[in-house]
Amino acid sequence: LDRGILLGVTLLVLLGAASGFYIAERIADPVQRLTRATRRIARGDFDARVAIRSADELERLVEAFNRMAGDLLIQRRKLEQTHRLEAWAEMARQVAHEIKNPLTPVQLSAEHLLRVHRDRGEPLGAVLRDCVDSILTQVGLLRRIASEFSSYASSPPVNRESTALADVVHEVLDPYRTGLAGRIRLLVAVPATLPRLVIDRTLVARAFTNVIENALYAMPGEGRLAVSATANAHQVFLVVRDTGVGLDDASLSHVFEPYFSTKVSGTGLGMAIAKRNVELNGGSIVIASRKGEGATVTMRFPVEKEPESGTGALLPDA
Repeated sequence: LDRGILLGVTLLVLLGAASGFYIAERIADPVQRLTRATRRIARGDFDARVAIRSADELERLVEAFNRMAGDLLIQRRKLEQTHRLEAWAEMARQVAHEIKNPLTPVQLSAEHLLRVHRDRGEPLGAVLRDCVDSILTQVGLLRRIASEFSSYASSPPVNRESTALADVVHEVLDPYRTGLAGRIRLLVAVPATLPRLVIDRTLVARAFTNVIENALYAMPGEGRLAVSATANAHQVFLVVRDTGVGLDDASLSHVFEPYFSTKVSGTGLGMAIAKRNVELNGGSIVIASRKGEGATVTMRFPVEKEPESGTGALLPDA
């Protein structure tokens, strides 16, 4: 009987020890992995994640930790982007200031030289005239570049009002029609029956113009430019499709970054300004493209909400 009791107690002790070791391992291992992942995050490695191998309270703890790590990674990327945008804006402000200062005297001097040349019967003929015209043309180009830098550096005020998107589209496209005739086929399908938008007409028109300019630059020869718009209960979609040279994956991933451009003489601010202007009006902009197959730019805007009973306010959909 004594031997049986001793054997039973020994087995119980061994079983308890094994159970305790198993339970301790189930608790200690996730805690150790959480500790290691926490140290990685403390060092700035926000890609640290912990694998889930249990189905109890520890699983919920690990899931919460992984969500926290993901949120921290997103916040860090947003913060880095904000810092980059602030640095780019400051650089744009300084460049615009430095460019504008010498332009006025250069332009005035060239114009004065041209007037004197004409008053004296153009003694140097077409040579001087062509040189001065070239100077004035380049001054105009520099003023436009400085204007783009200045526009990007400043945060424009947003003056929203109820607007028909069709009016904005035709206002931007109509001046292009004559110059594009015979080379670019322009297809416009923007019905006047679309829901109205509460937007800053000037900012949206500028964004749309920049998109059109990029599309036309991508079609140096003949091509087709299609502008269409559709809507659902909450959004209006403005789509611009071209048959230009398109973008490769590397260019596509940077297309909205300031100072990135595929143009020889571009500032790289056109699409960055377009993105900012669309977002200032509560919308979003995306681009899809493949090399040699053109590009499609889609802008989304929230539709105008119906005024609530007893109020006359018109507010954009959140």
